[in-house]
Amino acid sequence: MAPIRPNGAPSLQSRLEEVLLELNRLAESRMYLIVAAGIVSGWIFPGLDRLTGLVPYLFAYMMLATALSISARDIARVAKMPGAVILIIGTLHGVMPLIAVGLGRSVFGSESEIAVGMVLAALVPVGVMSVIWTGLAGGDVPLALTVVGLDSLLSPLVLPGTAALFLGNGVEFDARSLMIGLVWMIVLPTCAGLALHDVSGGEIGRRLAPFNGAASKACMLSIIAINIAAIRGIIETTPVSLGPVLGILPVQVASGFLIGLIGGKLLKWSEPRARTLTFSVGLRNISAGIVIALRYFSPAAAIPVVLVIVIQQPLAAFFQYWFRRRDQNRIAG
Repeated sequence: MAPIRPNGAPSLQSRLEEVLLELNRLAESRMYLIVAAGIVSGWIFPGLDRLTGLVPYLFAYMMLATALSISARDIARVAKMPGAVILIIGTLHGVMPLIAVGLGRSVFGSESEIAVGMVLAALVPVGVMSVIWTGLAGGDVPLALTVVGLDSLLSPLVLPGTAALFLGNGVEFDARSLMIGLVWMIVLPTCAGLALHDVSGGEIGRRLAPFNGAASKACMLSIIAINIAAIRGIIETTPVSLGPVLGILPVQVASGFLIGLIGGKLLKWSEPRARTLTFSVGLRNISAGIVIALRYFSPAAAIPVVLVIVIQQPLAAFFQYWFRRRDQNRIAG
């Protein structure tokens, strides 16, 4: 119960919590505005690219805040039913690259660097943001966390192998640095959140929910803005015509969300699990993809990877909004 002053008036703390909860509810019902604000801010203020070093810490905080509402028992439940995890990762690294190969080669030709970039955008691991969007949409967060953690840890093995299969040549990258970064950004914050949840009996998550909810939305806006600022120079200096790329790339990205959505229905999964499939298949770790593209491929091949970040977050916001509206209509009906 919120603290009450002796005269019966709510305390400053309770009023602050109420304000933060209301802001959080408002933000969750209008996430597309947060995404749009992040994109516009990043483009208008390119100097934000100097803050790229903060992005892993913002991600780590969001993972910690999310894990505070989950128990280790929830993760164990997912581990006992690995079929869903295997299916999601298989779709990520099998079906989606095939779609990218088909679209890229049919539109740009098999020798095109743009086509190579489209495939590379489909090969990178699942995005950390899939966990956040899953939670916002009422999905199965423990399942999303398990998929992100496992796919990220397997990426130093999976990415070179799938690149060799779909691109015809291996991709070498600093697997050790990638693993260390993912452990600090995903694994450790998640484990800390799970431990704090179980030690406190879930109380710490409930007590911090008003602050964590609002702060996580601010972190999301900041991450999008910083990443957009970082890629603005690449977009402006590329000699490639962006029109055809912007015409076909949304089809590729949207197909991931739709395959997840339709797949969950065909498999007759529960609604939370189907929503998890939607965001897990639809979102990619584009930050890692940009680093790999710029280091090991031509600038032209990096363009589709760069542009995916502008496309996938608005699409995620659309599906989250659609799920929320459907829930509201179901309750009203």
